[in-house]
Amino acid sequence: MQLKELDILRELNKKNILYVSWKNNHEIDKFVEGKTDLDLYIPIIFCNEFKRIAKLTNWICVYNPVADYKYIEHYYLILNNKILHLHIYFKIITGDNWLKEYELPIGRFLIENRVYNKKSGIFVLENKTQAYLFVLRHLIKCGSIFSRFLYYKDKESYRKEWVSCLTNINDLHDYGPIDINYALYNSGISNTKFDLSNFIFSKKFRFNLRKYLRFNDYYIFSLSIKSLILRVVNKYFIKQKKLLHNSGLIIVISGVDGSGKSTIVKQLNKNLSTFLTVKSYQLGKPQGGVIEFINKKTKSIKIKNKNFPENNSR
Repeated sequence: MQLKELDILRELNKKNILYVSWKNNHEIDKFVEGKTDLDLYIPIIFCNEFKRIAKLTNWICVYNPVADYKYIEHYYLILNNKILHLHIYFKIITGDNWLKEYELPIGRFLIENRVYNKKSGIFVLENKTQAYLFVLRHLIKCGSIFSRFLYYKDKESYRKEWVSCLTNINDLHDYGPIDINYALYNSGISNTKFDLSNFIFSKKFRFNLRKYLRFNDYYIFSLSIKSLILRVVNKYFIKQKKLLHNSGLIIVISGVDGSGKSTIVKQLNKNLSTFLTVKSYQLGKPQGGVIEFINKKTKSIKIKNKNFPENNSR
């Protein structure tokens, strides 16, 4: 299956809704296999139209109770026993893996530098722009204690993402709306190596971007601690996965013996529980008409007796 075969992408192109896959493009094939998500930036002016299309094409919108960010939404689709996950950004929100504390004003720049990838069938960033954005994210993440630790754990994946940009880091001089010239030689990235940048230098780089912070710089550490506590409590105690917005969904399976009810419930549970908080209940066999009538009459008599107790004789 090619991505262009997905109804939602066909509708986006048909309605001239601008979008671009703006990071992790080295893992697009994994998205098709249902093994990772696809990160799409869609300008906020198309927000309502995108949501309408997503609903029409059967994508489920959910949120993460311990990591719910404004302007970022999760959409899921069950297709051919695969779970496809779209990570939609209506603004370029990035930063610490847990906080995403920066809102970068580079959306138009990304849209202007997108190209149509024939292999995947979607719009992605052209290589130089992808490399520029990668270095920007790389420096931001390396300047946070928590994010630096998580970055190091996934270092090999980030290295592959950088290599896939096919760009010489020296070519990024004087490129992009946010100046990164002074940081290129201290980024830890060169044409022969890939490493994390110096923590103190990255911390200064983050400080220079403080005007793009979504909240006060003084609260970032405490917010990181709060996020850590929420994640630990949820992982080991609450064990809550993503949730539907506003309300839940009740799916009822009914049928005669041997019709495959248990199999259907098992498969639904298997698919949905990969990303949603799911609970299964067995209500037992439905009563026959006569027994149901007797039960109702019995309950009715009990209620009457309760409402009109007998008078005690003296």
